[in-house]
Amino acid sequence: MVNGTTITSFSEPTNQFAIAVSGGTVRILDDVNPTYGSEYSLTGVPDGVTFPYFIPNYTDDGTTDGTHNFVSQWSSGNIYETNLDFSNPTLFFNAGSNTLGVTYDGLNNSLWVSSYGGSDNTVRDYSMTTHQLLSSFTTGSTSNVALSYDTADNTLWMLEGNTLVQYAVTGGPVLQSMNIGAQTSGALVFGGEFGETPGSPAVPEPASLFLLATGVLGLRKACRRVS
Repeated sequence: MVNGTTITSFSEPTNQFAIAVSGGTVRILDDVNPTYGSEYSLTGVPDGVTFPYFIPNYTDDGTTDGTHNFVSQWSSGNIYETNLDFSNPTLFFNAGSNTLGVTYDGLNNSLWVSSYGGSDNTVRDYSMTTHQLLSSFTTGSTSNVALSYDTADNTLWMLEGNTLVQYAVTGGPVLQSMNIGAQTSGALVFGGEFGETPGSPAVPEPASLFLLATGVLGLRKACRRVS
């Protein structure tokens, strides 16, 4: 959890990356293990609920609109739509090679995606209904992971290397940044989502940003003013 500049974490099974947060529950999916996903409270306590791995091959990030989950598959660029327990996956659309980050924008009813690796430093916004590209902007990195939409101020957060950064949805300069390299040393962070109700109006402070890494459930951001 990130509270100002203080970071704590929770343990979780290795390789759980794809995440969806709704109804006060954090649901995450294992990247490679074909046997289960897990549920946690917003404080990182497992509730004992597990479910099978329904999606073929690897999944790396996730999001939800409160009715369905959406997960990214970096190896193909596919975005899958699933039930809230990640069951019944269907191909939603293909967002292009190296797509890893995905997050739901309830204000615009769209999915933002970002890339990991290659030479693509573009963050793109796609319509939920037509799957057409609505807008895009570039960042200072080609490794943009843990993409997360913040309903409270209509901004995007992502991890660029070891630095957690905030952008306006129109792009432009970094609004805020925080280096978390020391706290995530040895961990591979891919998934990220705010613990807010998708599509809801701006909520009072604090909100929670969950980042999923190998062996770590957490980085709950409880203060937006970071430096």
